[in-house]
Amino acid sequence: MTKTKISYVLLFKGDASAANRQRASEAKRNIGRRQRFEKRNPRSRSRAGFLKAGHLARKRSGWAKSFSTPSITGYQEIFSDPSYAGQIIVLTYPQIGNYGANDVDPQGARPYIEGLIVRDFSPRPSNWRSSLPADEYLANHGIPIGSDMDTRTLVRHLRSGGVKRGALSTVPQSAAALIDKARNAPSMAGLDLATGVSTRERYEWNEAVPRVSANELLAEAEEARHHVVAYDLGIKRNILRRLRQNGARVTVVPTATPAEDVLALKPDGIFVSNGPGDPEPLESQAAELRKLIGKAPIFGICLGHQRLGLGLGRQNLQVQNRPSRRQPSGAQQTQQPGGNHRPESRLLRGSRFPSGERRGDHPH
Repeated sequence: MTKTKISYVLLFKGDASAANRQRASEAKRNIGRRQRFEKRNPRSRSRAGFLKAGHLARKRSGWAKSFSTPSITGYQEIFSDPSYAGQIIVLTYPQIGNYGANDVDPQGARPYIEGLIVRDFSPRPSNWRSSLPADEYLANHGIPIGSDMDTRTLVRHLRSGGVKRGALSTVPQSAAALIDKARNAPSMAGLDLATGVSTRERYEWNEAVPRVSANELLAEAEEARHHVVAYDLGIKRNILRRLRQNGARVTVVPTATPAEDVLALKPDGIFVSNGPGDPEPLESQAAELRKLIGKAPIFGICLGHQRLGLGLGRQNLQVQNRPSRRQPSGAQQTQQPGGNHRPESRLLRGSRFPSGERRGDHPH
């Protein structure tokens, strides 16, 4: 595949703050170290461009939304997970694409990411399950890849500053033009992306967890004993496979399906899936969930959990990756939340549970 040089820009808010000046100073030192290393090792020089963090103090405000992950495997699942719709993904593992791509691992019908940032992309996949190179899989859907970038320096900025907007371009443009594109990118705050990735029609899911190889020790799927209705906010296929594997008959419904239509399916349980975007615009969907509380067991993850929180009268708070310290070795890790929001831990003052109990009356 022909490589094209990619232009990129990072924007951060609050350029004049002491914290930003400190980060810019640290980034400048990192650039100095990198330049000295490249001078001693000419073959290591970046072809597509090293993140010029020393200029970030004046050119910062964000990425289109950037999400970072240290995943070593599972990159195709990330590319095709609807939860990442509208996002540029940064992978910190040094080389991505080693085992190619296939037709089984995707979590959705297509890649949902807007772009990919990596340190190095393997041009030659090596795996018996591979049907095409991973970069070709993305190129077939028009997804740009920025490689040869210092992703770990970039992630340090994202970790300390939170979600950013930004731009990738394969067309030569000035820094000012790219900055303008990044600033005009829609903010994730108040953005309903779940409706755009949700199924348009109700359907039954019958596929259980597949064997990766003929000698894999995997039990046969249990006989369907329970009926689970799954609200699709951007559901992953592996969730549906696991439900079917464990004895559930699964019916998937669009995110805006009325409560009455769900109850008409006579579910034994209701699942509210993961998905992209801000949970706050989903108030009308949360109102439908509120009607279902007490009628059948309900469980949700990620955006689905946040939508349940809205249905119970809770606000959702924005979160970001935070460093934690592992004992006793003292090694530092990053806690990666399942999404960019979480329900607040207490009910709003004066709010009531569906039963009419006030906050503080409930045993939990």
